[in-house]
Amino acid sequence: MDEELKLLNMILENEKINQRAIAKEVGVSLGTINSMLRELEAKQYLLISRATHNSARYLLTEEGKAYRSRKLYQYIEECSECITKVRTGIRNSLLSLISQGVVRFYLSETEDEFYRIVMLILMELSRKSAIVYDIKIPENIPENSVILGWHQENPYHHYKQYFHLINHSTF
Repeated sequence: MDEELKLLNMILENEKINQRAIAKEVGVSLGTINSMLRELEAKQYLLISRATHNSARYLLTEEGKAYRSRKLYQYIEECSECITKVRTGIRNSLLSLISQGVVRFYLSETEDEFYRIVMLILMELSRKSAIVYDIKIPENIPENSVILGWHQENPYHHYKQYFHLINHSTF
């Protein structure tokens, strides 16, 4: 998410937030936030009312809310495209393994967003192919099995014959 959208979201959530808190959350300098606020005010997306010398209230105008909505929609579109690309890459990788005779997949990573994507794809593929997936890796790994991972430091990386690294940097 870009810095300006983060800023707009923060103002929408809390109009009395101070610039220092915004700068910390957005990850930019106080001077950058000040410039961004002045620019939004110049475009008439933001009204700034000074309560005291060192406090202000920030209000998004209707134009500012519409601008934020457009930026948010664009961000969602970009994320969706990225997720679709990752899903396609993972799916193709798994289909390639299935075409090589792999019928059993073990997930060896902790649950995160990437894990959930891999799990959903395995669920989809199991409806169309005679494959099985599991999160518990047995001591004796059956033939035609693969241990899936996506971190180089995966503890199963040494199982060269069974381990398959999903290289998400190539998607």
